[in-house]
Parts: sequence; C-alpha cells; structure tokens
Amino acid sequence: KLWKKVRSFSPENFLDEYGNFLGNDAFVPYGVGPRICLGNQLADLELKVFMFEIIRKFKIVADEPVDLDKKVQKITCAPKPYKYRLIVR
Repeated sequence: KLWKKVRSFSPENFLDEYGNFLGNDAFVPYGVGPRICLGNQLADLELKVFMFEIIRKFKIVADEPVDLDKKVQKITCAPKPYKYRLIVR
C-alpha cells in the first residue's frame, strides 16, 4: 500500500506526478536506525586521525592554483583530478 511497484526498483516510488521528489515514511536508507554499522564511529575517528597525521607530517603543495568556490560536485560527476606534492616538514 506504500509503494507503486514493490517487486522491482522504480524511481516512480520516490516521485510525484510532476517528477518532483516525494518523501515516503516507508523509505529508510541503510545506515539509519537499528541497521547502522557498529564500526561507523570508529571508522570516522580513524579517518580523522589518519588525515591529521598527514597534515602534521607533510606540507601539501598544489602544482597549480585550485579554486574550489567555482566547482560544483554532484553525485554523478567525477571530481577533477588535482596534483599535489607532499613535502616532509
């Protein structure tokens, strides 16, 4: 009763008749609620420690100027590759 097509993935389940996103209380993405990964907080902490260690031990230098204000990244867009050099402090 909550979905139009229940046996297959159908984008229409998430859209109204005009193609606008329609919220549905029956949809709960993975990683929310009782099915959240138990190691999620530990993984986030480890990533932060890893990044802080890189920043502490190396000076990061870009080969060309990087203007992040003009770049819009969306889910389906691949990020532009940037070249950096890591110089030991």
